Amino acid sequence: MPVQVTELFFPRQARAPWLRLRGAVIAGLVFLLGCRIAWYGWTQQARPRMHAPPYHPPASLLALGAAAIITLIALAYVLRGFGKVSAQDDRKIAPAWLTGFSAFVLGAAWFDLIGQNFLPRPVEPFWIALLAALAWALLAFVLFVRWTSRAAWDDAHRFAAAFGATLACMVMPYLTVATWPKVDVIGKVIFDLLALAGFLVLARKLRSRTSRVVADRAA
Repeated sequence: MPVQVTELFFPRQARAPWLRLRGAVIAGLVFLLGCRIAWYGWTQQARPRMHAPPYHPPASLLALGAAAIITLIALAYVLRGFGKVSAQDDRKIAPAWLTGFSAFVLGAAWFDLIGQNFLPRPVEPFWIALLAALAWALLAFVLFVRWTSRAAWDDAHRFAAAFGATLACMVMPYLTVATWPKVDVIGKVIFDLLALAGFLVLARKLRSRTSRVVADRAA
């Protein structure tokens, strides 16, 4: 979603590579640092606040996680041309509001699945949650590949999907804010309002851009 939103803000740079080799290396190092911060923040700080014990994964699971990350990066590179818009695909597509609603529903359920990691009494046996997560991810992938590969998929659909998915990430955590420190709640509200303001600005830019395109075509 961050990539999609950024490319909607700056459409002229959408097809250009974002990073050269040096930038990719720096981004990789920052990613590793972020992994460390996320590990400590969630497993050592957040879990005790949710009445769950701190979690220390064994080395085998850490290695498996690293392998999964590398595999996903490789797949993203191999499949980078998969699902691109086909000018010959003239099939109809769902309206933009439906793509946004679908992204919201898919994202909201995903938040609940991820939350199983931090519940004192998660779904048992836990493989049920893992299989549900895989199935849910596959459903989202298939649905949006079908939509985004059609010529009718435009900026309105991209905006709606990005907004719906982001809104799910914003709304769902409020189900658990009763257990949060006050400063965390205040911070979340502030960042959520900033995100909404950013989407409003983006909506105005897209509307203005669409109006110019229609005017140019009419001329």
